[in-house]
Amino acid sequence: MAAGKTEAAIGLIREAKEINRKLAESYLHQGQNLLKKGDLSGAEKAFKQSLTRHYREARAHLSLGKVYIQQNNFRNAFRYLAQSVHIDPKLREARSLMQQVYQKLNPYNQTIYSLPCQAVAFKDDELIRLEIAFAIPKSGLAKAGGAEGIVHIDCATTLSDSNGQITYSVVDRPFRLRSPGKTDLGKNYLLAAHTVYADPGTHKLALRVKDRITGSQGRFEKTCFSPAQNDHLDVSDLLLASQIKPHTAFPRTRHDLEITP
Repeated sequence: MAAGKTEAAIGLIREAKEINRKLAESYLHQGQNLLKKGDLSGAEKAFKQSLTRHYREARAHLSLGKVYIQQNNFRNAFRYLAQSVHIDPKLREARSLMQQVYQKLNPYNQTIYSLPCQAVAFKDDELIRLEIAFAIPKSGLAKAGGAEGIVHIDCATTLSDSNGQITYSVVDRPFRLRSPGKTDLGKNYLLAAHTVYADPGTHKLALRVKDRITGSQGRFEKTCFSPAQNDHLDVSDLLLASQIKPHTAFPRTRHDLEITP
């Protein structure tokens, strides 16, 4: 007797779920037709009704994301597009739209900013050793899952002589950068450094850092002299600073940083 009631209850639950799925499908089609007609408000309501009946309907999340894109509500658009991809990772359209929306949300979207950087020349036997250190603003980097400091960047370093001929060129793809402690610098930046060896003389250094996801680009250029031509020892204040505070919400040049030795 009890077993029969249980089976009947299970049957009713399944029937209710099937009804909700059909209603969700109906509201989804209704919303898509309204969206084609340009009725954003009506489409939004229809897609939300679809999700009320069946929340794991990935297409409804995707469609609602499209509505918010047209309304320039990119935060909500990203939220629903992300949920759509979470439910159905095979939805390529949702992934593509997510990337476009992320770039609109990012304050460094496709911008070119002056990279806080220091390049110092030292004698090293018959060569000169260029020690290059630079700080990359975290707000210009795509958020990576997992451990802190994981990045998706290309670092291009180029040296050219006084005639403009390139004498050194390399592109690195660092996987992870260190954060300089719990200071203000550590909260807002990741540090990178590398060394280049060159013949004595005057060299023009060009450094480019580009995030492959957000498109943000940091640039730095400097003319470097051999130590014999430059009678003072210059050490990177970015690396030795006890504290660095940004003057603005999104510092783009070295002048936007307050550096405490």
